[in-house]
Amino acid sequence: MGGRAMGQGQMMAGQGRGMMGGPMGQMTAHHQQMTELMNKLTQSVAALQAEKDPAALASKLAEHRALVDQMRAQMTQHGGMMQQTAEQMRQNCPMMGEAAK
Repeated sequence: MGGRAMGQGQMMAGQGRGMMGGPMGQMTAHHQQMTELMNKLTQSVAALQAEKDPAALASKLAEHRALVDQMRAQMTQHGGMMQQTAEQMRQNCPMMGEAAK
C-alpha cells in the first residue's frame, strides 16, 4: 500500500508541473524562490544593523552567511538552467544556430 500511495503522490506532483512545466515553469519557480530569499536577506541585514549584543550578533552573522550561501547556490543553479535552455534553443532553432556563428 505504501508504494501505491507514493506512486499517486508522484503522479500528482508531475501533474502540477505539467500545468506550468518546462523551462518557463522552472524559471517562474526559481524567481519566486529568489524573491523570498532576497526578502530574508534584507530582513537579516536589518537585524544585523540593529543588534547590539556581540554574542547575538555573531549568531545572526552565521545565519546571514547561510542565507548568502543559499543565494549563491541558487544563482549558480539558475545560471546552469539558462545555459541549458540557450543550448537547446541553438540546437532546435536554425536561426539561433546561425546567430551564434
